[in-house]
Amino acid sequence: MPTGDLISIGLVFHAFVTLVVAIVAFILVAQLLSIPLNTTMKAYAFFWVTTGLLWFQNSIRNAFFGLGLLDFPRFFSSALSQSTVYLSGVPLFYYVGMKVFKSRRVAFLLALQTTIAGLIGSWLLFQPEGIIFEPTTQFTIESVANNVSGMIFRVEIGIIILLLIYDIFRRFKYPLNKIANEDKYEIIYSLAILLYTFLGMIDLMKIVNSWQLVIFRLLYCASFLTVYLTIRHQREEETKYLMEGHIG
Repeated sequence: MPTGDLISIGLVFHAFVTLVVAIVAFILVAQLLSIPLNTTMKAYAFFWVTTGLLWFQNSIRNAFFGLGLLDFPRFFSSALSQSTVYLSGVPLFYYVGMKVFKSRRVAFLLALQTTIAGLIGSWLLFQPEGIIFEPTTQFTIESVANNVSGMIFRVEIGIIILLLIYDIFRRFKYPLNKIANEDKYEIIYSLAILLYTFLGMIDLMKIVNSWQLVIFRLLYCASFLTVYLTIRHQREEETKYLMEGHIG
């Protein structure tokens, strides 16, 4: 456990890992913003912005405690991080709503309900018993939300997972090689979020802890890199198509 005069190498390493996760998320956002985006994809990009902000906050908290600066406001920082998770649900629900229901009104209503749920959950987080701290180790200073805020999060993420699974499977057509290129990309975009939310559920359950948690969090980069590589491939295909069309 870190003290005021002891540097915890494990927590500093954890801070470095979460900073890498944040940087990869922001690189993905930069790649997304480098192409023309409609409203739906802007919501998709903003979801990854909030994700990067979440991991950047976690990196700062781990770094301060790892360096023995225990006057860092741990409660406020932890509650703010949990609130950022709720914030990420707003653009995510809008994106999924547009993909599944093809309706701005439905997408707006889905984003509105998660905004209300997030405000309630966030308000409870900042109450005296809103954050519960897990035992501190050489690698972790984790915390969990109170029961009500945690339940709100689990319900919201459960709805997202169901909608994402539906969106993915409805795009499959047989034979598989007949799937339109646009649908292939949409499937990958949804799979990336599904992977991220699945990892988030495991993270929430605290099945993994101590040094294993640090390594586990590197897996989040897989979802970011999936989207990044998909965007690059999509742009290359579109450029090739335009060039062939021009030559033809």
